[in-house]
Amino acid sequence: MTEFFAGVIASTIGAIISIVLLMRWDKYKVHKQEQEREVKILFAIYDELLDNRRILKTNRENLYLELKALKEGKSLVSPLILLQSGFWDLLKINLPQKLIEVDVFLKLKTIAQFTNHINEYIRSREIYRILSPAFNKYIDRLKGYNESILKSIECVLKELDELDTLVQWNMGRTQNSQQDSL
Repeated sequence: MTEFFAGVIASTIGAIISIVLLMRWDKYKVHKQEQEREVKILFAIYDELLDNRRILKTNRENLYLELKALKEGKSLVSPLILLQSGFWDLLKINLPQKLIEVDVFLKLKTIAQFTNHINEYIRSREIYRILSPAFNKYIDRLKGYNESILKSIECVLKELDELDTLVQWNMGRTQNSQQDSL
């Protein structure tokens, strides 16, 4: 009978150890999956903000060229590229631990608001550009659009620079490289 109880006790201890090990393994897997998801989210945000920086610089160049042409009485009105704004939705759903600091979060929120603001300006400018060339003061109003967009572009670029100093993105890229920084 004691052998029976010894077998039951040994089996129970074995089962408990197995359950504990299984729980630890599951906890490890969940933690690892969360880390991987966080890295993917950070990369997606970083990549979108980097693309937006490139778009902002391209739009800024085009707007300066257009303002120069408009001053000379030439008509060089090209469409502008809309900014990507999906990063903010991604952040609202799943905020990575690395970005949870209040300053970083507020900076990202400000960038998202400016992004939407610039996109609305670009859409409005495009509608005006297409539908209004025959209106009086077309060039003056277009200059106004361009100058407003340029001011917003400069604000976003400044915010991106400040964000870059707050966040070390560290995703296999060198932080000192001009191409890899926001």
